[in-house]
Amino acid sequence: MAAELISIEEMLGPDMRLLIRLMRLVPEKDKEDDCLRRLVAFRLIKDGEKRTQAFLLAKIRKMIQSAYTGGLYDFIQDDSRLGAVGPATEPPDIA
Repeated sequence: MAAELISIEEMLGPDMRLLIRLMRLVPEKDKEDDCLRRLVAFRLIKDGEKRTQAFLLAKIRKMIQSAYTGGLYDFIQDDSRLGAVGPATEPPDIA
């Protein structure tokens, strides 16, 4: 089973510096969060550096604006579960 696990370092190889650079954007309290590092690494592999950076900055801004006090990873998870549903969504008209 251990053979099935792939470490972030093995996946990124020489591009590990990109992950380190992206993790500098993360609030200090979340820099050591392994789940967040894995999420950022996954997004980096799938979306590239610029899109991952834009994703992180948007989530961090939204977290600050909403005065969320938990971790960034938890905020991203809660935010993605909500999807498009939120206070700005209009309820459907009842006929």
